[in-house]
Amino acid sequence: MSSPQSSRGSPHPPAPAAKSSGGSGKKKLAPPKRTQLTEEHLKKLMELDDLSMVEDIEILFSTVTDLNGGGLVKCKSLRSLALIDTALLDISPNTLLPVSQTLERLNLSQQGITRMLNVLNLPVLRELYLQENAITRIEGLSGCPRLQRLWLYGNKISKIDGLQPAGELRELWLQQNKISRVGGLEALVHLENLGLAGNKISDYKDLQRLGLLPSLKKVSFDDIHFGSCPLTRLEGYRNFALSSLKQVTHLDGLEVTSGDRAAAEDAFMESILKFNNKMEELNREGMREVQAIEARHTRTKSHGDALREEMIQAFDMLEKLVKEGLKNLHNEHERQVRVRKQNQMALESSLMNIATGFAEEIEKQLEEEKKMETNEDAAFAILEARTVAERDQEMLISSLQYSPPGEAGGDLRIACQFIGDHLPDFAFQMSGFHSAQEAGAGDRDKLTLMKCYRIYNEELTRDFTEQYNDGEGAREAKVTTMWMCCGIEDAAKIFRGAIDDDFVLFSDPMMASEVGSFKNGIRGVLSGAADAEGEVDFETMGENGVSNTMAGIVSKPLRKVVGEKVGEVEGVREGAEVPFAAFYMVQCRVAVSLFSTINVEERPTDKDLKGLKAQIPKSAQALKVTWGGGGQEVEVEEGQTSRKAPFMYLVKKNRSAHVLPEYHLLVAGETPQE
Repeated sequence: MSSPQSSRGSPHPPAPAAKSSGGSGKKKLAPPKRTQLTEEHLKKLMELDDLSMVEDIEILFSTVTDLNGGGLVKCKSLRSLALIDTALLDISPNTLLPVSQTLERLNLSQQGITRMLNVLNLPVLRELYLQENAITRIEGLSGCPRLQRLWLYGNKISKIDGLQPAGELRELWLQQNKISRVGGLEALVHLENLGLAGNKISDYKDLQRLGLLPSLKKVSFDDIHFGSCPLTRLEGYRNFALSSLKQVTHLDGLEVTSGDRAAAEDAFMESILKFNNKMEELNREGMREVQAIEARHTRTKSHGDALREEMIQAFDMLEKLVKEGLKNLHNEHERQVRVRKQNQMALESSLMNIATGFAEEIEKQLEEEKKMETNEDAAFAILEARTVAERDQEMLISSLQYSPPGEAGGDLRIACQFIGDHLPDFAFQMSGFHSAQEAGAGDRDKLTLMKCYRIYNEELTRDFTEQYNDGEGAREAKVTTMWMCCGIEDAAKIFRGAIDDDFVLFSDPMMASEVGSFKNGIRGVLSGAADAEGEVDFETMGENGVSNTMAGIVSKPLRKVVGEKVGEVEGVREGAEVPFAAFYMVQCRVAVSLFSTINVEERPTDKDLKGLKAQIPKSAQALKVTWGGGGQEVEVEEGQTSRKAPFMYLVKKNRSAHVLPEYHLLVAGETPQE
């Protein structure tokens, strides 16, 4: 294949054309839609069962990121392989091994390749196209002893090096790189075409180095497609180039005729003569300057004696002034001694006052330090309690994922994933968690998400999918996200699908923390009490809480230890007591198509739930309970926007297939007011 020349009048060099053919004819392949090139996929593209006779393969603008699928193993006759803009970042050293003895032409342009090492172990390769990648250096050519054409334009190469093994190279394109000096080409005695346009070459010495290449015919430093080098903008560039590169027949895409070369040599010789004449003129100017300097030196010497007499008189006057100055200095010294004594007495008095004030300030600071120490002790106590809560959550996750066969849940297929607060998934969960609290937060601050685990139960997910997509004629189920607040033991039963009690789901996590989802009422995980002086009082909640559960309040400066931002609580002065608690929550997806709805005047409490659970119809999946607005849009003050009023679902323990628990959350916020 002949390559297009890079010149001022030629079209932009296209990506080298490659063909896909069988043994008897050529057929262009449709770009594959897979990321791995397997043997079956290649046979389908070629419409052949036998790949042993395929000679040319071309894949354009598809997404083939991996060639290790075995697709090239059967291509024993492959001579040309082209992958253009397929998102191929790199290939392993043995990827092209099955075709290394037959491959003569390789095109991996417009990829994300950064190094050439793994590509080049092809002993019969003659043409290599790696343009428009991210290659920073030339290397690995020792595996291609017969290489004659190498295209590397549009990369990030800063130095011409590593070409010594490619002694048979005829054509080398290095346009649009970061090359500033020309070198490393001495071994390319057969090089005929060299493209360097669009680089940073700016020295005439780089032109002279190309004169050592005996076979060089075409060279370009300026191209309408790739741009120009700074060298081409120097005065006399073309004349100097034609005079220095006598073997070149095309410069910057333009043919060099004998008349062009003769005119360039004449112009170059004329510039040399002008330069020599300029140097002679400068020499004459220099001689005139030297003579003028000698004349000035003579005049200066004649004035030296007169200047000496003037200097003697000046020194005599200076001596007189120095003596008078010493006398004045002595008088001033005595005055300064008197003033210093007076100032010393005043300073001693001031220091005495400062020492007294400093002692008082030290005592005040000591009192402040004691208060800060008390606050820190309280903070560490709360932090230790939070650590225990996180430990219990992690033990729950461990029991779900690693229960041995034979134990409860041991035969289930459960996978757990920790979602760190630096991940986008955590930000997404935080956004949805906060948005769901807008309707029912009231005067309380929103709950804050501290830790999040995604939990996948294969059996529950399959049952849930069948619940809202069970074939033709089924009612369309509305899928929504809801929350329940419960202890560790209930959470384990929920994620194992072993719920043994009726439960309640809430559209607002804030309600879940205030009402509870199970009859035992276990919601709180961690809380503490600290007054404005930092005194903390912890006490066990007993039957109303879980292990390591404490009840009370914590002062505003200590809220940050559980993920709360201190400045977000409006209307609370520094040091004031702010209710605080943390909770375990389970986030579920709910697909309810058959449910009954009732509306009550006020939001139900823990005591109301028992009576409401008894009203769940036998034919319904759940009982939807609304109050106040009854699920209608209500006006809010912030921005005058509307949103749905909160509601809850009451679900029977034996009718929970439409509830899919997905996340286990550890959240923090103000303690619900009884």
